[in-house]
Amino acid sequence: MNREKRLHPVYLLFTLYEWVKGLIPILVILYLRKDQVMEDLDGWGIAAALLLILLIGWGALGWKRFVYMLEDDRLVIRRGILLRDEKNLYFGRIHSVSMEQPLLQRLLGVVQIRIETPGGGPKSDGLLPAVTLEEAQHLQQWLGQRQRASQGTDAIRTHAADDVGTAPAEKDLGSEAGAVGISAPEPNLPKTAPLLQLSSDEVAKAAFSSMNIGMVAAFTGGVYSLLNDFLEDNIYERIFKETAAHLPGGFAILTASCVLLLFAWLLSSVLFILRFGGFTVSRDGEQLVVAHGLLERKKTVFSPKRVQAVVVKEGVLRQLLGYAEVELRVIASSKQEKLVLHPWVRKKDIPALLFEVVPQFTVNPVTARAPRQAFLYYLRFKLLVVTVMCAAAILYFHLPGLWTLLLYPLMWFWALHCHRDAGMHLSGGGLTLRRRLLSRETCYVRRPQILTVTASGSLAQRQRKLLSLKVNIMGGLGGNSFEVHYLDEGDVQTVWRWFSRSGAGPYGASPIQRAPTHAADNEAFVQR
Repeated sequence: MNREKRLHPVYLLFTLYEWVKGLIPILVILYLRKDQVMEDLDGWGIAAALLLILLIGWGALGWKRFVYMLEDDRLVIRRGILLRDEKNLYFGRIHSVSMEQPLLQRLLGVVQIRIETPGGGPKSDGLLPAVTLEEAQHLQQWLGQRQRASQGTDAIRTHAADDVGTAPAEKDLGSEAGAVGISAPEPNLPKTAPLLQLSSDEVAKAAFSSMNIGMVAAFTGGVYSLLNDFLEDNIYERIFKETAAHLPGGFAILTASCVLLLFAWLLSSVLFILRFGGFTVSRDGEQLVVAHGLLERKKTVFSPKRVQAVVVKEGVLRQLLGYAEVELRVIASSKQEKLVLHPWVRKKDIPALLFEVVPQFTVNPVTARAPRQAFLYYLRFKLLVVTVMCAAAILYFHLPGLWTLLLYPLMWFWALHCHRDAGMHLSGGGLTLRRRLLSRETCYVRRPQILTVTASGSLAQRQRKLLSLKVNIMGGLGGNSFEVHYLDEGDVQTVWRWFSRSGAGPYGASPIQRAPTHAADNEAFVQR
């Protein structure tokens, strides 16, 4: 099957779209100077027609030069007009194939295929921007079959578990969970109905019970930058001053803060609905398929064996309602892959959900909490930040700035819950860590997926028998990490001994982190 294949012909429109998007600033300038353009309309028309012909020709040439080929042991992608680029993606190195439908692809009725390999960057991944749905399904099935065939003859290249000292009792579990590649569906395991499917009401409830600050900040920053190019200078300052003139004292600040929070909440909810609308999780043979998105449809196919950790997130409102969001940490090529398994699930249903989807993980309650003397460390930084904010507000706004003193009880309440929620639990084969920043996060990870365990603490903290525990797991450049601060020293030492399989505590070669000195230590620090 070495015949060269090309993308769908609509790919030539992608080049035209990218060029037009880059010419938007020039088009805006021409529109603002439309009087001058109208004076030489014929000349501008001829120039526009020539540019359009040039772009269409360039896109057609780019489509013709973009080919991919399925060989016996690899997928070859060749592209480029002036500079030729060739990528060889060996089947044994492929760990995920995602079918995505961004807005442009969805309008044109094609699918985008993203093929990821572990340990590389985005440029090392394979991307087929425009193929038909039938071709995408065929390609996905072919890659799965070839990967299964390569497991027997190419095990050393695809998985190096034999080179790492793994305990006999955990060797099969570690190699199975850390395996790289896509398992093709078994012939006797046909496609089934969705394991879970969120209705529109459930997606709306999930959207309005959460606020994604990062998503809102990115979107608002883009809108703000765009409006600055068209609005007059100091427009925002004038709006604030006019509002303050009609509202007495600190009510202007309070009103502006409430309006901004309401806007951020509504915007976050709309973006959440667009992202997770039509959310489904289904099983295709031995693999799981997660699909979601209204404008940009994304479909991710992965093996449950590649899941490295499970993270349960509970926002303040969701925690009160008894709901949570479940994320999976999956081996990724260049980024920390955070795959949402369920954006709106009852907490009491999480054990059953994990047993159905990733049965290697179990839900254990937190039993070892942060000690009482750790509260000061959770309080001090927040107290410093609030004090600086209040001092600045009082100096700038004078009497109305006293309203910011209301932040002190909120800060105390926040620090108290950060302290109460910090904790861990250690079972025979797994570790549970819990922390809170704004939302409460609980991480479930198994020992074979842990790369390193770090115990750290300042001199003052160690004198109070406090240590911070950080766990790095497989996946991404530099790996994923999960850290809980100011735990009891005895609990951290228990985790250290459990991971390193030694009776010593975390203070051997250095007071912060013991360096590996022999084979057993190397096994503990470089565990696959």
